[in-house]
Amino acid sequence: MFLQYYVNEKGYHCYTLKKFDPMGQQTCPAHPAHFSPDDKYSKQQVTIKKCFKVLMTQQLRPVLCGFVKLLCCPLLDQLSGTECVNL
Repeated sequence: MFLQYYVNEKGYHCYTLKKFDPMGQQTCPAHPAHFSPDDKYSKQQVTIKKCFKVLMTQQLRPVLCGFVKLLCCPLLDQLSGTECVNL
């Protein structure tokens, strides 16, 4: 028996061990799918993520704060059009 859940009429998750909720609908598993390092479809997943530009390497780089921002302040001023504030 595995932990299952269903959404009641108020929108709350109700956890149970039964396969069907009181309304007769099938319940959902309460645990995420297992991760396998031997994933057969990892190549296809990476291809799809590249296509939709959602890979981490395709995301914008985060703006750094603190000491690094103070070092490149003139460059940031030119790019953003704002003034640097010493942190």
